[in-house]
Amino acid sequence: MAQGKKTGGRPPGVKNKRTREMAAIIEAAAPGWDPIAWLAMIAQTGCIPPAPGQPPATPGAAPEVEPELRVQCAKIVAPYLYPQKKAVEHSSDPDKPMTFHVTNLDAAI
Repeated sequence: MAQGKKTGGRPPGVKNKRTREMAAIIEAAAPGWDPIAWLAMIAQTGCIPPAPGQPPATPGAAPEVEPELRVQCAKIVAPYLYPQKKAVEHSSDPDKPMTFHVTNLDAAI
């Protein structure tokens, strides 16, 4: 590092070579297929959607999945939809200590 700054290397947000290669392989095998949407469909409907490039299944003909698999699919998709909760560290200024006032809760009832 020069002068405490990053100089060179892959810019932030650019996928590495292996990730780009895997994306190209998946796109070549199944053009336009979105694995997150596919998992979300399983979690929502409880049925396995047709594979990419396959004709849509007739209503009621798609194989149903166990509830456990639907939950697993939802767990996989959730981080793409909702931010992950982070731990919060509580601290105080040592020169200004926190004070707590405890009241009689029995009297309030």
